[in-house]
Amino acid sequence: MTDGDGSTEQRLFLSLAEQLHVSFLQLTKLQELDGTTKSKQSDAASAITRTAMQLTESYMLSLRLRSSTDVLVVEPVSILSVLREAADELQPFAKLLGVQLTFDFYKELGPIMTDRSVLKAAFMSLGQVLLMAESQSDTPAPVVLVAKRSRYGITAGLYGLHNALNVSAFRRARQLQGRAAQPVQSLLGGPAAGVFVAESLFETVACRLFVSQNRNLKGLAVTLTPCYQLRLV
Repeated sequence: MTDGDGSTEQRLFLSLAEQLHVSFLQLTKLQELDGTTKSKQSDAASAITRTAMQLTESYMLSLRLRSSTDVLVVEPVSILSVLREAADELQPFAKLLGVQLTFDFYKELGPIMTDRSVLKAAFMSLGQVLLMAESQSDTPAPVVLVAKRSRYGITAGLYGLHNALNVSAFRRARQLQGRAAQPVQSLLGGPAAGVFVAESLFETVACRLFVSQNRNLKGLAVTLTPCYQLRLV
């Protein structure tokens, strides 16, 4: 495929994602107008729609960044603030799936230089996948959002009990990306396109997604470099 073909394909995917996003937005507005008939079903429909919207938004952001349509806004950011905000927006989806979303944060973590919106979108896309994976179990365990100091800086990621993640299997899934419809499905028990959307976003802010372990839980994480001399935003 030539560079021109790749650019055309990228524009086509972006157009498709934008059209899907418009449809989801219309559904959300209809649900908001129908506020007089609140029910568990309408709450569930709203959570599903917003989750799908978030994934398409993240995908579009990734495409725009890779095509230089958008540029990064790099500033000093509190990683804990980003993770808490992402978790708050994931809670309705977690509730719908019957999976608890919890935290394991170090209290004192230095600020990082990054694009806040990109980092948040990446963690939300990743969170959707780990929550879905855990929901496939008859006895789902909590999904844990972790941020801690590590040898190389700050490790931040999401972890669960019921998944088949390991380094070699994830490497193979990466190799199959673009050639198989759902290369991570066997590792996470369901559709997991959000993993590669998250990975694409992490790469735009110079982060590498990797398989990680936190106590008895397995998950996916990135390493971030703190800049202690900077002021938080």
